[in-house]
Amino acid sequence: MSISFRSLFRILWLGWIGSGLSPVWAGPVQTLLEDWKDPTRDRTVPVKIYCPQELSEKNPLPVVLYSHGLGGSREIAQSILSRWAQNGYIVIAVQHPGSDVSVWQGRPDGISRLISAANAQQLLNRIQDIHFVLDHLQELDSSGSHILHKKMNLSRISMTGHSFGAYTTLAVAGQTRTIGNKTLNTADPRITCAIVMSPSPPSDKNPREFEKIRIPIFHMTGTKDTSPVQPDLKPEDRTLPYQQIRASNQYLVVFQDGDHMMFTGRGIMGRKYADLIVKSSVAFLDAFLKQDSNQKNWLDKEFVQELGPDGRFEHK
Repeated sequence: MSISFRSLFRILWLGWIGSGLSPVWAGPVQTLLEDWKDPTRDRTVPVKIYCPQELSEKNPLPVVLYSHGLGGSREIAQSILSRWAQNGYIVIAVQHPGSDVSVWQGRPDGISRLISAANAQQLLNRIQDIHFVLDHLQELDSSGSHILHKKMNLSRISMTGHSFGAYTTLAVAGQTRTIGNKTLNTADPRITCAIVMSPSPPSDKNPREFEKIRIPIFHMTGTKDTSPVQPDLKPEDRTLPYQQIRASNQYLVVFQDGDHMMFTGRGIMGRKYADLIVKSSVAFLDAFLKQDSNQKNWLDKEFVQELGPDGRFEHK
């Protein structure tokens, strides 16, 4: 495969800003950049926090974690994550060293380095990053010095991610994997529900990998959801997790002509479907983190009408 640096830049420049989105709720959002040190692994995990400007101990907010795709960073999908925060969530965008922007940026062999970074060890690193972030949030909640102290409802946490981040999300949700002679279950019981954007099929398309998943998941993809890092993966393969997970409250949307980068807010499809992505994902989060029956009813019965010919929607 021969891809120029310019093409690579276009593929990976995920931190697209200026989408002209109109939020569902117009409350102001503040952001914070922090680097959290995991002493047990001697590893620094960069994060970006999105949260409403006004926080109150009387109304602690649900938390949404976000895991970027291969070659991304904590600056990815700002247009989507900020709107989640505008709708009353504390959003933590996690950056994963070793499979982030540092892998390819400024390097002529960027694609080959990205492909090399999509390995089992980096997946394990990502999973451990999420476990650490959840532990650290509990520490911050008990510390009087941090802005999030007593502002988070840590009994209501969603895990979300795009591409390799969706792979990470499914692992934390309970997808098992066999590495060598070991079958690993890396589920974190603190995760209440999940959103996976551009998910990957299980190894050898084995449905048994999903037997341990018990939480609600919103699966998002598009009819042109391909990737240069996985040239053999077909867009329809991304619906396999939805098809094979037996847990209840599974949702699937397949956007017509939707491509791989649309879920970061990038490109024509990202702009075209921005409002539908945000509105449906907020309804899902409201339904399963805030127990909002009206939002669940809208997602179950009315979203398909709003989607119309722009995609396919189903749930089980």
